[in-house]
Amino acid sequence: MLLSQLHTATSASNCYLCSNTELVSLSRDGTPSTSLLRGLCRAKSGIKLQYLCRRKFREKMEFFAPQVRDTKLPFHYVSEYYSMPVAAAAAAGGKESVSPICFWGFNKPKVTEVVQAGDPVLHEPALEVRVEDIGSARIEKIINDMVATMRNAPGVGLAAPQIGEQLQIIVLEDTKELMSYASPEEIEEQQREPFDLLVIVNPKLTRKSGLGTAVFFEGCLSVDGYRALVERDLEVEVSGLGRDGTPLHIKASGWKARILQHECDHLMGELYVDKMVPRSFRTTKNLRLPLAAGCPKPGLCKVSAKRV
Repeated sequence: MLLSQLHTATSASNCYLCSNTELVSLSRDGTPSTSLLRGLCRAKSGIKLQYLCRRKFREKMEFFAPQVRDTKLPFHYVSEYYSMPVAAAAAAGGKESVSPICFWGFNKPKVTEVVQAGDPVLHEPALEVRVEDIGSARIEKIINDMVATMRNAPGVGLAAPQIGEQLQIIVLEDTKELMSYASPEEIEEQQREPFDLLVIVNPKLTRKSGLGTAVFFEGCLSVDGYRALVERDLEVEVSGLGRDGTPLHIKASGWKARILQHECDHLMGELYVDKMVPRSFRTTKNLRLPLAAGCPKPGLCKVSAKRV
């Protein structure tokens, strides 16, 4: 893994990642631990330093360099280390300080072409992500690319199969900017509210029947240029793991619940066209045209659209 950013040292004392330097670093649970890391970088005063993680150091670096994520830019990281070697820290009475010493990651996230309907990856169940793989460079890269692709589209959700990865990972986010494309009346009827980025690994969705169902037009980045009416439950619960491996339990209603159902369907190899009201299927250009006879009116369901 190549650390993509450059760090300028004003003096040798600003960098303690020199060869054979003993470091106090933070473990995954936040507790200090001691490690001897050799040959990761050479500190020289007044020059740019490029940090290179060789393959044999990769697991050690992932363990000893906890990543502080910026939720607005989830593909950037800051590595934090205690800023004194053990000997210096002992001489200072154990008063170590923590400071960010380098920014690193996987270069710029890749905006991937979204896989379109017909590709087998979209029509087969996705595989669970192994717990031991969560937080690895590969899984982080996939998540970062998913977020970048979703935002570039733009869309409110994306599943890993949509970028060709047959894994159980979904990302979703709704913003005021995206909501501005809908009328206030539509937003209210859809029970739509903005929410921050959610990354869920191995999600398990449970539908709740208490609030009933609703029918609304739905689209998909993998069925580009089309829309159709789909009936969805108004309330769901989703359990799974965060991108750092911590357990998640989410209760959602309204439009957020619809997005979760749509993305979890992808992980089962299903598209919204498998559940749509067939006679409502149309191009986005014709979205506002009158509905065909027999199609339910968008909104809360009094009679299930699945019977139409």
